[in-house]
Amino acid sequence: MTGETRIIRREETKLLPWKNGGGITEELAIDPPGADFSHGDFRWRISRAGVNVAGPFSAFPGYQRIIVVTEGPGLRLHHDSNREARWIAPWVPYEFSGDEPTFGDPSRGPIRDFNLFWRRDAVSVTFELCDGTREFELAHSKASTAFLHLFQGELRCALPGSEAVLRPGDCAWICSSDLSVLRVLASGISPRFVWLQVT
Repeated sequence: MTGETRIIRREETKLLPWKNGGGITEELAIDPPGADFSHGDFRWRISRAGVNVAGPFSAFPGYQRIIVVTEGPGLRLHHDSNREARWIAPWVPYEFSGDEPTFGDPSRGPIRDFNLFWRRDAVSVTFELCDGTREFELAHSKASTAFLHLFQGELRCALPGSEAVLRPGDCAWICSSDLSVLRVLASGISPRFVWLQVT
């Protein structure tokens, strides 16, 4: 995506089956646009999903992943290479390899999560979970794309020549050439959002 900044409203996101058919995912963005994540022909992808029952995660060889539990008590993950399960507490980002056979178990109740996938040989990412009013300097960033997804609260984002209001579930997909500074202003209840840049 180049040369534009786009606001993606929650109602615009796509509902798609998991690669392994075990559930439904809410696709927020994928690059290149129109790519099919099940074919593994994308550079990066951002999505949300619910995990209601225990089961295997889809395999994504060649990709790195970050998962954040955003609703519910947490998630237990089992990797084949590690005998001990790892407990993923709410709002604690966890990174792992898509090559690794992984089993998810919402043993304490259903959860919803935020997911980032990126192809290790194509891009690198920086990922930050944020609260409140922030200002992001993009002028000297090497990132080609920046992305903001709002989980809770309300934000006003200063965009080139305009201002956009984001509500829970909304996203801003930003080409870094569009602006040198992005101001993110809290409005009302303190917001919680994820900010990432793709290089």
